[in-house]
Amino acid sequence: MGDLDAAIEAVCPEGVDVYFDNTSGAISDAVLRHLRLGARIIICGTASYSSWNPWNMGPRPERHLLVKRARMQGFLTTDFSARFDQAVADLSGWVKSGKIRYREEMLVGIEHAPGSIHRLYAGANMGKLVMRLPAAR
Repeated sequence: MGDLDAAIEAVCPEGVDVYFDNTSGAISDAVLRHLRLGARIIICGTASYSSWNPWNMGPRPERHLLVKRARMQGFLTTDFSARFDQAVADLSGWVKSGKIRYREEMLVGIEHAPGSIHRLYAGANMGKLVMRLPAAR
């Protein structure tokens, strides 16, 4: 993964204000070391861990949250299901206008299914990993 601390320092020299975390793991551990005073952390997933049995051990966030007076909160999309249509409209517009950019890796065909989960948890994909199944003939 390279030097995460140096990469974060390069793009956020004054610290990280907001971190939307859907993977947990090494990237999150590095981001916590670079929080800005009053930072906000939104947790919506832990995809870097394929299992929580046994419970994963790692760096603890409490000290970072304390000294940076940061807030960490869980986020599930189901908490906002009543606003789904508006979210789709807003997000679509932001993608089209370039306000939001994303990476997507698409695997085409069912033959890729057996190794796709391993690729995801190994971090071998770039961006969102999507599988497209061709229409039945």
